[in-house]
Amino acid sequence: MISFKKKEAESIKDTDFVKTDIEDMIIAYILDQSKNNNISLAQKNNTTYISFRQGKIKDFLGEWYSILGLYQNNKLSPEMYDVFVQSKIKNLSAAENKSCSKEEYKFEDTYSDLF
Repeated sequence: MISFKKKEAESIKDTDFVKTDIEDMIIAYILDQSKNNNISLAQKNNTTYISFRQGKIKDFLGEWYSILGLYQNNKLSPEMYDVFVQSKIKNLSAAENKSCSKEEYKFEDTYSDLF
């Protein structure tokens, strides 16, 4: 289990250690979702694609895909794209402060010290 607190994580958030740890959490989540058959994988030209069949990540990726496409095709200004990004980050920060039960978040005990 990770044993450092939020302030310590913020002070070293740009180090390879934290990046690797976050990647490990993502891998753990993907593996957990694969046990429940909630993901699909595909490969094309040495690139692996992952699709989430349900849940918060699936919903976010669908919404972000639409917004990002508009932004990349210059149909959405950088300022409006930034509003979208900041809104999503703010919502994540707000959710982080909510109490939740262990049934709602399986990984709470393992990763709660990071956030």
